[in-house]
Amino acid sequence: MLDQKGFDLWADGYDASVGLSDEEGTYPFAGYRAVLNAVYKAIMEKPGARILDVGFGTGVLTSRLYENGFEIWGQDFSGEMLSIAREKMPLAHLYQGDFSQGLAPEILENNYDFIVATYSLHHLTNGEKIPFIRTLLSLLVPGGKLLIGDVAFASEAALDTCHKAAGDEWDDEEYYFTYDSFKKEFPAAQFESFSHCAGLLTLTAFRPMLRRKQQLTHEECLEVLKSEPRGVLSVLGDGGYPYGMPMNFWYDEESGHIYFHGGKSGHKIDAIENCDKASFCVYDEGYRREGEWALNIKSVIVFGRIRPVTDYDRAMEVSRLLSYKFISDSAYIEREIKNYGSGTLCLELIPEYMTGKLVNES
Repeated sequence: MLDQKGFDLWADGYDASVGLSDEEGTYPFAGYRAVLNAVYKAIMEKPGARILDVGFGTGVLTSRLYENGFEIWGQDFSGEMLSIAREKMPLAHLYQGDFSQGLAPEILENNYDFIVATYSLHHLTNGEKIPFIRTLLSLLVPGGKLLIGDVAFASEAALDTCHKAAGDEWDDEEYYFTYDSFKKEFPAAQFESFSHCAGLLTLTAFRPMLRRKQQLTHEECLEVLKSEPRGVLSVLGDGGYPYGMPMNFWYDEESGHIYFHGGKSGHKIDAIENCDKASFCVYDEGYRREGEWALNIKSVIVFGRIRPVTDYDRAMEVSRLLSYKFISDSAYIEREIKNYGSGTLCLELIPEYMTGKLVNES
């Protein structure tokens, strides 16, 4: 791992060093140019957008965007790289600072159409990444995208394979993304692989909560999903009217997905076939403070894409796990599955965004 001094010494030859590794197809920068090209193409679809680049280095990517009229903001902890980037982008809003210690106040005052982090976030520990990424998401406009291009792997197994192949070249002081772990915290994240050690993670922002003092933490939202048995599933029904219905559900902690079961036909199924976007609202029983009449209620809303579970064995497994939320009689559950399983359709909601709040009824 390179400290600030190391990056300063590397700055003049940084772009060339990366290019050499990319051309040779070796760890850690194999696929680097393809990753940057994918980020570039995604941003170019929205001309004039405001971009925040976290760890912009010498401005390899952002200088191209700057030349195309994009508004560039950025932070990097290397003074030497900052100087090189400013030569390329004299009107960009660039700040020096270690983003692991926080972003510059001027950066936090704005919202962005795209936030980019290419080959920078691996300097954060896995424990530091999650809250920092949540901060970045809060700075996006609704519909904005966080694009993380880095040394990244589809799974822990793929990371281990690369680690063994890299041998002594492997940097034990860098912390790389694995999609299977990342999606547990950010289930809506998309992942695209560009080499055996390069990938692009994409997250899309939703409308932020206005009353942030009432906002539940991510962990509090998960507790509501894990503990409550029912919620209201809403889809786009006939004539474009929202169609909401109370549903029993099971939350899968491993995948972060939410499952339902019911009949194979009807208004709900027709709506899902026409539009796979859905929302699901869950709220607890609430509590009263001593001497007060009003309930304090925790509620969670999940937005995502919903689809049928087409694998029969998986559908029956989901039906069992959902049933165990209400009854522990395994013989009864197996009998019901045997009698009615073939006529049951399980639905899987893949979350893209989740928010929760604590409301006082007064």
